[in-house]
Amino acid sequence: MQAIDKFRIEPLEGGERSRLVFDGRASIEVDGIVLERQFQCSRGYLVITSDDVPHEEMLHFYFLSEESEILDELSLGQIYQSGILRNVVVQADDRLEFSFFGAEHWLLTILDRPVTRPPSLFSSVRRKGWFQSHYLTLDKRE
Repeated sequence: MQAIDKFRIEPLEGGERSRLVFDGRASIEVDGIVLERQFQCSRGYLVITSDDVPHEEMLHFYFLSEESEILDELSLGQIYQSGILRNVVVQADDRLEFSFFGAEHWLLTILDRPVTRPPSLFSSVRRKGWFQSHYLTLDKRE
């Protein structure tokens, strides 16, 4: 996984979603209005956006195909909890470690094939769709 600069973000009216633009052509709509980071990996792209709400920040992770189609997505955030994306370190072609809430460390992994994981009702990690298969896993490091 390596940092790239191929995407840009264009906020849409309403202020919660944006259009992700890839190499100058409009691509897809995503949650968030700030493009935090973007990476290329062997199976596509990882794009991270945020809402720009300092006291209740959310991070949104998008795993995209090489054709810029969403293969998987998840969000990290907690009500009334501020967060700042920092200490981003590429661990391997498929792993990224970072801090968001205070001193907590998180590990994002892109799996070779999607797996089904049961949702955790009280987690800071949110996914769209229950009991679907996912490429992305996000775990808090101890």
